[in-house]
Amino acid sequence: PDADPAKQADQESSGDLGIAKTEAPVVKSTEETDELTQALNWIQNAWQMAEQGDIDSAIALLETGRETLPEQHELQYHLALMLATERADAVSARKEIDALLAKAPNQPDALFLSGELYEAAGEAENALDQWETLADFDADYPDLAYRIGNLLFAQFPERQYDAATWLK
Repeated sequence: PDADPAKQADQESSGDLGIAKTEAPVVKSTEETDELTQALNWIQNAWQMAEQGDIDSAIALLETGRETLPEQHELQYHLALMLATERADAVSARKEIDALLAKAPNQPDALFLSGELYEAAGEAENALDQWETLADFDADYPDLAYRIGNLLFAQFPERQYDAATWLK
């Protein structure tokens, strides 16, 4: 029997990524999916690879996704997140987040992660700037009020009243 052309194309392209065919992303043909679905599939597969301990392949998949689908900002966000959490590579994560925010300055997840990276680096003012920018258009972002309140309380004694407002 003839092989399914979409499956064959996916298998052939997975070889270019240096990923074993059993770990290749499940991506349907262009007619069946759009770029967002493809990006979400790559993200899901990358995190599955990371959970199985194959961090290098997971990062390579996200890097390929970022290059292949540059308008799908979630790929670059998850690349930065994976670099920060799975590799503990704050420098590379910062580079990815900065590049993403240059393209999409109001990407909520990127702003939140950027604040976390700044906070971890001891740059409280920059962290606060990122989180306050996020709060300007998404004040209900999960954990944002708590993080801003705690940062203000711990790092900005002159803003204790503001901290209390965020923490209530």
